[in-house]
Amino acid sequence: MPYARSIGWVALFLLGGGGVLLAWSLVLRRQVAARTQTLNQTLLKLQEAHRATEEMSQHLAAILAAIPDMLFELDADGRYLGVFANPSMLLVAPRDSLIGRRVDEVLPLDAARSVHEAIAIALRDGADYGREVCFEINGQLHWFELSTARKAAVADLPHVLMLSRDVTARRESEQALLKAREEAIVHERDKRIRALFDAAPVGLAYVKGNVIESLNQQFVAIFGYQADDIPTLDDWWRRAYPDPAYRQTVVATWEGLIKKALAGDGEVESREYRVRTKSGRDLDMLIGGKVLEDGMIATLTDISQLKSVQAALNEAKEAAEAANMAKSTFLANMSHEIRTPMNAILGYAHLLRRGELTAEQGDRLTKIGTAGEHLLAVIKDILDISKIEAGKMVLEETDFALSAILDHVQSLIANSARAKGLTVSIDYGNVPSILRGDPTRLRQGLLNFANNAVKFTERGTVTIRARLLEESESGLLIRFEVSDTGIGISAQQRAGLFQAFQQVDASTTRKYGGTGLGLAITQRLARMMGGDAGVESQPGLGSTFWFTARLRRGLLAESAETRDQSSPESMIRLHYAGTRILLVEDDSINQEVALALLEDTGLKVDVADNGWQAVAKATETDYALILMDMQMPEMGGIEATQAIRQLPARQWTPIVAMTANAFDEDRERCIAAGMSDFIPKPVDPEVLYQTLARWLSNSSH
Repeated sequence: MPYARSIGWVALFLLGGGGVLLAWSLVLRRQVAARTQTLNQTLLKLQEAHRATEEMSQHLAAILAAIPDMLFELDADGRYLGVFANPSMLLVAPRDSLIGRRVDEVLPLDAARSVHEAIAIALRDGADYGREVCFEINGQLHWFELSTARKAAVADLPHVLMLSRDVTARRESEQALLKAREEAIVHERDKRIRALFDAAPVGLAYVKGNVIESLNQQFVAIFGYQADDIPTLDDWWRRAYPDPAYRQTVVATWEGLIKKALAGDGEVESREYRVRTKSGRDLDMLIGGKVLEDGMIATLTDISQLKSVQAALNEAKEAAEAANMAKSTFLANMSHEIRTPMNAILGYAHLLRRGELTAEQGDRLTKIGTAGEHLLAVIKDILDISKIEAGKMVLEETDFALSAILDHVQSLIANSARAKGLTVSIDYGNVPSILRGDPTRLRQGLLNFANNAVKFTERGTVTIRARLLEESESGLLIRFEVSDTGIGISAQQRAGLFQAFQQVDASTTRKYGGTGLGLAITQRLARMMGGDAGVESQPGLGSTFWFTARLRRGLLAESAETRDQSSPESMIRLHYAGTRILLVEDDSINQEVALALLEDTGLKVDVADNGWQAVAKATETDYALILMDMQMPEMGGIEATQAIRQLPARQWTPIVAMTANAFDEDRERCIAAGMSDFIPKPVDPEVLYQTLARWLSNSSH
């Protein structure tokens, strides 16, 4: 194992005392430095991937700007997920106001119903072409022709791509043509018909029986045929569809559509066909029409360019999705590879701190722990910004005390502030004491600001403050802020803040460190919570960083855990000493750390190196609780859990994931497989003891 040498160092420390501890801390520092260098290289690769994604987005935008149609991405419920069109073409509403809304909220009832039908048919059959919707915009009727195609599922949810072409001019031409044909004066009627006929932006053919009476200019431009080239439908079928088998299918389909139109309102349903031009070029055409008393008008729309753009768009989106998947996989692997050794580093530091140490040894262990926590915070920031950009960040809704947020942030920065001689104060303002929202993300945003305040302040004070800005039926708008008396920021420097991987300038990065992710994450979290973030600052006079969030008043009841003031570790030692549990962990160093933490509470711990051993031991022994790793040789934790759940009397045994796979989707996979709870590595001892105490109290043992 890669940490066998580290075990030796620990053993020597236990036998040899403080001198070995110094050597041990130097080894750990080298490991942290190496991991940090790897992380910096990873950050550079992520920046390159970000630039490549931006270039792809610009290329895609240029493609979409070149087509005369609007493209929408919708989910199965008709909710707008993406809008790709020139802003001047969006007659109903601006792009930003469409995203996230349902078509029922944007379009009239009949139009929305047609869109829902198109989505349903596309999801069932793969595509739906030629559907038209009509509604009034600014007092004028507009017609839109919809072409809908099923898109590959995203996160197991079906989506569709819908092309919308404004065919108002065509329909007005058709309607004007029909109206003109009803005019009493034959000469004027024919004159108007011809003008409208030729002015139509799509190909038109007027057919009586088997005879093609006339073609408009657009038809001639598209296909190259003059009226003399194709005097009858038979001539058209033969030249437009030279393959006999395909021609037979087209003719049968067309005749069926004509019969359907005659039995209905006269509208010939538009279908997609592959048509040969006079020059021998094959085009993708959308062909429909209108049956009249004395014949019919066929409409032929060239959709070849749209099909090409749609294919390019699908290819680009698939490439982007593949890139995002590769990035997510890479980040997950990187997180796992960093968290696994960090579990050993922080775990050993915690265990060593519990022994008898000199002041110097305690100080060095504290520095090891601080360095490890810093590295862990960096990887958490990278994962958070990745989840936010991918739209996978989910906010929690729970009641919490305002003091629990502000006091906790103060406690986390207290040591570093005290070391610099800074005073940290809290101002609760006029905010209700109990709120409802996501306390974890609020605490994360405030802590990002507070850490920066301590970092950039050499003397004076740091104030953590909350203020109620407004209250309405929809909830509370609360401003959280951190003020300092530090170096301040110029107006030019403020322009570069709140952007991922950026700080105010290179010299600041060298002097104070940091990835430049904290402010970007805080602003994006604030916007997810219905607020925003910003800064007020003057060079030399300090800064105030703030963010707002929309929350609700909460009703926090006192829980049994709140009433019991004893620590979870003490509860386990008092009530469950001697209880047998199973630790499933393949890494020998992490086994040693976990065993030390568990056996300190008096628990009896069996160890399994992989999933096969775990299933075998669980078959023989009715454990009160099982701690399960995910990634292991031979059989992983997911498969092992599923197998244990099939054993007699093991359906309700608490199985708690304890893994370096810390993504939300990893948690969901564990719960879906039958696990009871989830603890990410590096393991926080307090979280471990709290989880054990909770599940052991629910166990039947």
